[in-house]
Amino acid sequence: MWALHTCDVLGCVQPLHLYWGTRQNNTQDAVDRNRYKHGEQHHNAKLTIETVRSIKMMLQEGMTVSKVAKRLNVPRASVYMIYRGLSWRHVQ
Repeated sequence: MWALHTCDVLGCVQPLHLYWGTRQNNTQDAVDRNRYKHGEQHHNAKLTIETVRSIKMMLQEGMTVSKVAKRLNVPRASVYMIYRGLSWRHVQ
């Protein structure tokens, strides 16, 4: 079990602001409070939303993962993860 916070104050250890939960509860809480960084907001992001939209459009038109990667000069693995729905799922 993890000690989770009901407030968003970093470093807060007020006992009344803590409750027990799982790692999954903690992650869901971060998503619900818009504190979970994904997409362009993530510190490791290399792609933009516009690039991802282009990738998805090209894949829907039948272009292969390899051709999309080469055309946009992005790693094949990144295009494959988008194709399989393993990354950038929030972009339509």
